[in-house]
Amino acid sequence: MITLRKKLSYSYMLLALFCILLISIVGNRLMENQFYTYIKHNNDKKIQEIVTLIRQNHSSSSIDWDYQGIEEIGLLALEQGFIIKVTDDLGNVIWDAASSSRFQKIQSDITNAMKARALFPKGRVIEKEYPITFDSKTIGTIHISNYAPFYTTEADIAFLNTLNFTLLGVALFSLIASLLVGTYMAQRISNPILRVVKTAMFLAEGNLKATSTEKTNIKEINELIQAINYLAESLEQQEELRKRLTADVAHELRTPLAAIRSYIEAMLDGVWTFDQERLKSCHEELMRLTRMIKDIEKLSKYEGEITLNKRQFNLHEVAQQIVANFEHEFENKGIELAFHAEYTEIVADQDKLSQVIINLLSNALKYTNEGGSVKLTISKFNHFVEITVTDTGIGISEDDLPHVFERFYRADKSRTRSTGGSGIGLTITRAIVKAHGGKIKIESTVGVGTKVNVILPKVHIY
Repeated sequence: MITLRKKLSYSYMLLALFCILLISIVGNRLMENQFYTYIKHNNDKKIQEIVTLIRQNHSSSSIDWDYQGIEEIGLLALEQGFIIKVTDDLGNVIWDAASSSRFQKIQSDITNAMKARALFPKGRVIEKEYPITFDSKTIGTIHISNYAPFYTTEADIAFLNTLNFTLLGVALFSLIASLLVGTYMAQRISNPILRVVKTAMFLAEGNLKATSTEKTNIKEINELIQAINYLAESLEQQEELRKRLTADVAHELRTPLAAIRSYIEAMLDGVWTFDQERLKSCHEELMRLTRMIKDIEKLSKYEGEITLNKRQFNLHEVAQQIVANFEHEFENKGIELAFHAEYTEIVADQDKLSQVIINLLSNALKYTNEGGSVKLTISKFNHFVEITVTDTGIGISEDDLPHVFERFYRADKSRTRSTGGSGIGLTITRAIVKAHGGKIKIESTVGVGTKVNVILPKVHIY
């Protein structure tokens, strides 16, 4: 199985090789085209110079031609790949390079050289004519033949080869440099990922305290590291909650079972008489167990997919009725209960929202001491409704606040049902709020009180 580092290295190498080959091929073609354009332009310029020299050599209408001068020009042009022939106005040959002893050899060398270089294997010799005039009268013609489209000398080919070798050297250097840089970059990317993978493996093995302290300049890898560390922290918290839940459930089951066992054993041993009062005590403990099982069943129901029976109703009227039902309990405990609500129409499940308000008021009543106060407020803004319950109770510590929505979590470490409840009220409340597309937030300070905010859409958003 190929490793990430090797895969990245191969990817960088292939990408670099492709880019270098592409740049080399395109660059070579562009330079060759520019070079050949330059050669062609230079050959055209040489032809014009030859024509000008011959015209200047014979600048009169005299029939006397400077044969020696024309020959010198012609031989020099022949060395450069140009075959010169000069004729008079009657077509008589004044001088012809073909009559030179060096003509056949030079022409053969030029043709063979161009074909051997594979520059223009289908090239051919072409001829152009340039008139010689005097006083607007043509007195002769210059015939110039050359290898088409142009002829490159040995120096031209040497220059082109040097250019190609230089380009090849640059390509090889770039390839080596890209491999080194690619390997370095692959290590920079893969090493942090490999260390994060090791951290994830530690987590999988049960070492929930394993975290990664890796730091990189790559945003995505930093986000991966943060996600792994957050996962480790969450797993550790969940493990602690699981242990605490197990202890809570075991305690809740053990207490009534132990009480029932002691009652029955006492009656069997004759310590207690078998009467209605003893049976009533056993029945109360059994009811405790029954209520706990119902709480677990209720939690299972709300943690699954919640079915909402939506209809339009006035949340103000529903909340007002709930407050009226709680007034007696608040009065008995000596707690002031205030209620303020706007007229609010909402489309939602009335029974489940009633459960939300009941749960919040129950918690406020339970954790607010005598002489305190609780306030329920319902307000609306834009397309949302806000339900707020504020109390002056004992508050929740910073350590417990992040976990209050966890099932069976109770801030009261004594785990007594009289002070801590079953620990599922807020779990159910959050599930109902989320099912309605809303949000719930708790703010609390120990010794000052707690504020719970529930925000719901007026019309349920699917």
